[in-house]
Amino acid sequence: MRQFFTIAKNTFMELVRQPIFLLLMTVSCAFEVFLSCVYYFGFGDEPKLVKNSVLAVMFLTGLFGAVVSASSAVAREIRGGTALAVLAKPVGRARFLLAKYFGLAGALTVLVYANAIAALFASRMAFDAYGGIDYPALGIFAAGVVGAYAVACVCNFFLRRPFRAYGVLSLVVLLSL
Repeated sequence: MRQFFTIAKNTFMELVRQPIFLLLMTVSCAFEVFLSCVYYFGFGDEPKLVKNSVLAVMFLTGLFGAVVSASSAVAREIRGGTALAVLAKPVGRARFLLAKYFGLAGALTVLVYANAIAALFASRMAFDAYGGIDYPALGIFAAGVVGAYAVACVCNFFLRRPFRAYGVLSLVVLLSL
């Protein structure tokens, strides 16, 4: 069982450290919040249009993230020979693939969580037919994203920690706060 959790944890960390993961998380969250700032001619149904658009972005982001992350995780393992080394140990193929799956599911859970936080910001910012954009919420979201990248830069420069992993971690934490 320890081998299962080790493979799953390593898969999770490998996926979170990819640059495409941080880019996908940041761009999808920013685009969801941007959707709530656009003026629609919805005749009073702007919050519903924002909700449907945000859910579509979340679906496409999760789908794209799953495809890119899963294909790169397995391909990198096979190309590097790590999969053969792990399978030579007393770890079966089913356990190896299931651990890879759980690591991928954990990474996608982090991606969906960040998108859900951005969806909450977007739903708060969605204006009605007579209102405007909620600028304080937009400022809080922008400060969270900029602060997350600043924390990742400081950790990378001074502490020599990986930028992408700390960027994902700080983005999730600061958007949650």
